[in-house]
Amino acid sequence: MGGTHIAVTVPKEDQMRYRGRKGILIVNVLAVCDFDLQFIYVLTGWEGSAHDSRILVCTMNNPRLKFPMPPSGNLNFFPFFLHLYNDDSYY
Repeated sequence: MGGTHIAVTVPKEDQMRYRGRKGILIVNVLAVCDFDLQFIYVLTGWEGSAHDSRILVCTMNNPRLKFPMPPSGNLNFFPFFLHLYNDDSYY
């Protein structure tokens, strides 16, 4: 699981919402892979900069986004499920 930022072009009236920490207009992308390195979930369009954990929690708490939750009662899955990829390239 990890996140990345992608530079975007937006109308002038929307630019403030999309401005990242370094002043670049960006959207966040949250991507989740399974243990076979296959993408199982991608969320695009989160405006501006936000921490990966904030995007994850908001996504998990919104049933409309259909985040693939681990099976209930499978506690052995959680240490792997909640590990966020440590990425040093922030915008």
